[in-house]
Amino acid sequence: MLIYKNLKNLFEINFFGYFYGCQIALLKMKEQGNGVIININSTAGLDGKSGISAHCSSKFAIKGLTESIRKENQDTDIKILGVFPGGMQTEIYKEKYPADFEDYMKVDYAVEKVMANLKSENPEIDFIIKRPSK
Repeated sequence: MLIYKNLKNLFEINFFGYFYGCQIALLKMKEQGNGVIININSTAGLDGKSGISAHCSSKFAIKGLTESIRKENQDTDIKILGVFPGGMQTEIYKEKYPADFEDYMKVDYAVEKVMANLKSENPEIDFIIKRPSK
């Protein structure tokens, strides 16, 4: 039962938070006639990875949500963007840091990349951010 509870909690955070947040944002954006939703996902939502199947599944769900609401709103002035950063140095790992944690990107690096994409003439709708090279 513990595994079920952990999986349910994982999806509550990693999927349902996005789902409900998007629904509320879309209501407001439809009222005002425009807007941008940026779902910060993970490269774990692009390819399956050994040992983290539950995490990857929840991230794939966010990718599906993002693509679906993008199609549902394609004839509006509401833009739906997906961002897929690779490993980032965040507190999510505080209980067990990966061996290559120092190679993960800093949050500020990812923010700069997202902002540059948004400011570009044609922002990528599915924007993958790879770790910087050493």
